[in-house]
Amino acid sequence: MRALLVALLAARTAAQCPSPYEGTSTDACFLISDFPATFSQCQQHCESNGGSLATIKDKAEDDYVRQLVTTQQAVWIGLFESGEQDESGVWEWVNGMSDTWRNWQPGEPNEWCTDEDCGLLAPGLWDGWVDAFCTVHKIKSRGAPPTHPTH
Repeated sequence: MRALLVALLAARTAAQCPSPYEGTSTDACFLISDFPATFSQCQQHCESNGGSLATIKDKAEDDYVRQLVTTQQAVWIGLFESGEQDESGVWEWVNGMSDTWRNWQPGEPNEWCTDEDCGLLAPGLWDGWVDAFCTVHKIKSRGAPPTHPTH
């Protein structure tokens, strides 16, 4: 199942992260939730709790988030393809962070199934991030690409 990754962006030290959030040595608090949802549903849930989907600014933070995610989970990160055209190739963070560090899986983003406009992290499947169809709710099986809902 797709899991929800929340980052509270308030300036806090790791010791100030509210339970059940976990903090890094940076100013972010993270929570992995087993709530299966689309990218938009996850972002709305995060916003209603005062945060946003996770923005990952460097390798250390990526490594930290990866250790929070079990190999049975795939989680949305706050990265999406923006622009007026669906295939703009411009990827942005939901919170407007301008850092350009990326950890794409080799060959990604690739629009494998067309309209893969949202970022996904799944340590049990891929070493890097992948682009996925934003309305996907679950992973088909370990080692396989995400399934797409029937229309």
